[in-house]
Amino acid sequence: MSESSHVVTSIKPSKRVQGRYSVYVDGKFLVSLTADLIANFGLQQGRKLSSSEYESLAAALDERKLRDTAYRLLSRRPHSVKELADKLRQRGFSRSDIEALVKEFCGKDLLGDRKFAESWVETRLRLKPRSGRLLVIELRSKGVDKETAEAVVREKLDGTDEAELAFKLLLGRRQRLMQENWVDTQRKIHNFLRYRGFNSDVILRVAERFEREERGDTTE
Repeated sequence: MSESSHVVTSIKPSKRVQGRYSVYVDGKFLVSLTADLIANFGLQQGRKLSSSEYESLAAALDERKLRDTAYRLLSRRPHSVKELADKLRQRGFSRSDIEALVKEFCGKDLLGDRKFAESWVETRLRLKPRSGRLLVIELRSKGVDKETAEAVVREKLDGTDEAELAFKLLLGRRQRLMQENWVDTQRKIHNFLRYRGFNSDVILRVAERFEREERGDTTE
């Protein structure tokens, strides 16, 4: 009994993306590819594909799609291993294929939790400063192990006075924090800093300093 076959019925320029072509097999859309990939896969109109060839092609296309998706996600911003794997699973890729890709990417230094953690902390401190404690919590929620998270945060905050960091945050939000009376202002300050992970001791010292300087009292 002969093996069933499939036929590449047409290859047409994509209407949506310039430089890509829509490939139809058995009259149904299969995939959109560049001319180079079409040549690499040996596709041409009228070509017959055995079932095994068709399955191999489908597997190769799935792998290509997985890689393209991973590269696209990583090009937007660094990801932790867990983040990338979760997003790829949400897009329907198999766990085994994702694990193989993650292993390869980590081996090529395209992906890694320490690399991600360093980028995350640097970006946070530059754009949205917060306490070291909260930075560790954020990294842990992204799948970074406790030891790596704490080590990276410690390195990036080396020599940083959290009270000074908190005070600079207050100065940047001064207009929004100031209320008609000091009781309400202090309440907003406490809530603002607590949300950013600063502990009670730091918040109290910084709030008192802020009030002293606003009142023009520079004595300790």
